[in-house]
Amino acid sequence: MWYYILGAIVVILIVVYFVKKKNSTVMQENPLEKYLHQEAIVTEPISDTLGTGKVKIDGIEIQARRKGPGVIDVGTKVEIIEVGNSTCVVKVKEENSQTNAKN
Repeated sequence: MWYYILGAIVVILIVVYFVKKKNSTVMQENPLEKYLHQEAIVTEPISDTLGTGKVKIDGIEIQARRKGPGVIDVGTKVEIIEVGNSTCVVKVKEENSQTNAKN
C-alpha cells in the first residue's frame, strides 16, 4: 500500500517539475524594440524599390526600409514605426515634409 502513495508523490513531483520548466521559458527580447517611435537620421538613401537604406540612432546604424513609394534622402529625419530582428520600417517626420512644402 505504501508504494502506491510513494508512486503518486513521485508522479506529482515529476508533473510539477515539467510544468515549472515549461513556464520558465525565457522570451528573447528584440534589441531594436527600444528604438520604436524614436527619431533617427538617414545615413544611406532608403529606396522602396531597391530595398536599401540605413538610419543612425544612438551611434549605431540599422538597416531600414519604408512602406511607401519614393526615396528618402541622406540627412532626413525619420521616425521608426516598426522593428524586426535586424531591420526597421521608417516614415518621414512631419516637420521635414512641412519644411519641404514651404520651399
